[in-house]
Amino acid sequence: RIPLPADYTGLSYESAQLANPGYFSRSNTELVMLVRQLGSKGVLRLGGSTSDYDTWKPEQIARNASWSEPVNPDNGQGATVRAEVTETAIDELRGFLDATGWTVIYGIDLGHGSPESAADEAAYVVKKLGPTLMALQIGNEPDLFVKDIRKPNYGYADYFQEWQSFAAAIHRRTPEAPLAGPDITEQLDWVEQFAKQATGISLLTSHYYAEGPPESPDADIDHLLAPSPDLRAQMDRLVSIVKSAKLPYRMAEGNSCYNGGKPGVSDSFASALWGA
Repeated sequence: RIPLPADYTGLSYESAQLANPGYFSRSNTELVMLVRQLGSKGVLRLGGSTSDYDTWKPEQIARNASWSEPVNPDNGQGATVRAEVTETAIDELRGFLDATGWTVIYGIDLGHGSPESAADEAAYVVKKLGPTLMALQIGNEPDLFVKDIRKPNYGYADYFQEWQSFAAAIHRRTPEAPLAGPDITEQLDWVEQFAKQATGISLLTSHYYAEGPPESPDADIDHLLAPSPDLRAQMDRLVSIVKSAKLPYRMAEGNSCYNGGKPGVSDSFASALWGA
């Protein structure tokens, strides 16, 4: 048996939401209340596609019209939002985490960033978030970089070489920074290789989506609630990998249907049952 930890519950958001610092904020009392109702402990994950396009701006900003507005999920069908993440957003995020009792997995831009910028951002995030930071993730779904971010033959070796340069830059500035990865979609070989090769990591992560794309006729409630041998097989293999690596694991991102979800399925009670 594997006991469920107290912080088993999690919510994953796009990093672009940080461009509106008042959303993840102690002052957003409605969201604080909703999150606390999910559990006194849990893990907020900030990443997604936009985390590989955002820009770190080490500055404080004033309240504006979009201060606390929600940002819709990135459905992968158009230009990815290029958000600006500021010190103010991290300051407000710390207040939100303190108010909810949750911790955070924080995404760092590997897709379009640089080791130097990553080190700057990580240094501020680690200092400001302190014990509320579970881990920093460098890159989101790197096994899909071949689609539009990297060359067509981009593979694990290319990814790991880049990851190492970012991780080294971060640890030179902030030796205590906790790192996680590889945050892939389905290439479990990447998780196994990463677990064996990466040093200074505290968490292994990957993603899982039950269905997709939304236009597929098989993306429906019947398929969603049917037994999933594929999920069971993935989890069995992941359990084997993490036991061998002696590291914890989290499904850092998961949902009923990728590309933003499917109306009538992802926004239905069936999706809540599937999630549980």
